[in-house]
Amino acid sequence: MRIELLTEGGFAAIPGLARPTVLEVSHAEPAVRDELSGLADAALAEQRNTAACTPSNARDARRYQITIERGPARDVLVASDGGLPPAFGKLLRYLRQHGQR
Repeated sequence: MRIELLTEGGFAAIPGLARPTVLEVSHAEPAVRDELSGLADAALAEQRNTAACTPSNARDARRYQITIERGPARDVLVASDGGLPPAFGKLLRYLRQHGQR
């Protein structure tokens, strides 16, 4: 599994945010793969069960796009600071802690 986080917008332009954060776990320990898979599954389920996950209209809100690749399957989640669903937020924090730019 490979997960990529893109961050856009916000109050100030910070060049380092333009680079994606990537987490590749195909060679990680099973416990790490299971934890990340669970976080990704929860965020995907949350998106499917939410009628309208609309990003915030706030000008200075950051927008987050998480792309989850599992073999040929590819899912994309999008949220912003003004309305981060709980499972999306957990996955976002995990990616920020463990991903690489």
